[in-house]
Amino acid sequence: MNVQRFSDEDRKAGKAALRLVSAFVDIAKEGGHESPPGTMLNAFLHVCMEQGLSVQEYAKRAKVPYVTMSRHLLDLGDRNWKNQPGLGLVTGRPNPLNRRAREYMLTDKGHAFMDRICSIMDIKKDSLNDILKKMSFFIVE
Repeated sequence: MNVQRFSDEDRKAGKAALRLVSAFVDIAKEGGHESPPGTMLNAFLHVCMEQGLSVQEYAKRAKVPYVTMSRHLLDLGDRNWKNQPGLGLVTGRPNPLNRRAREYMLTDKGHAFMDRICSIMDIKKDSLNDILKKMSFFIVE
């Protein structure tokens, strides 16, 4: 049997990714999601990478259906799709140039969670975007 050996750097990155997922699961459980889907974390990370986009744009970038992204952004917001309390990590507001569209950004709680991600992964906030782009198992471009 050929067992692939990973470098110390790869193992460190893998452990950081697991801590990231665990932290997201913890915050989602606090909001009533017993088993949050990975695509919800994907949605949150896309908002972290570039705020102010529409549901359509995030769905396109994440390569998920519009309805999936819409539901996740609602769940990540103040009220979920069932009109129950959401996670409060993102908020949507009407796009000033197109009132039919909404643009999404992080709330104070979302920024605090992003800071927590940086701490968990032992990175600076400026390098988070580069690292998220490399984490192809979460972010699809």
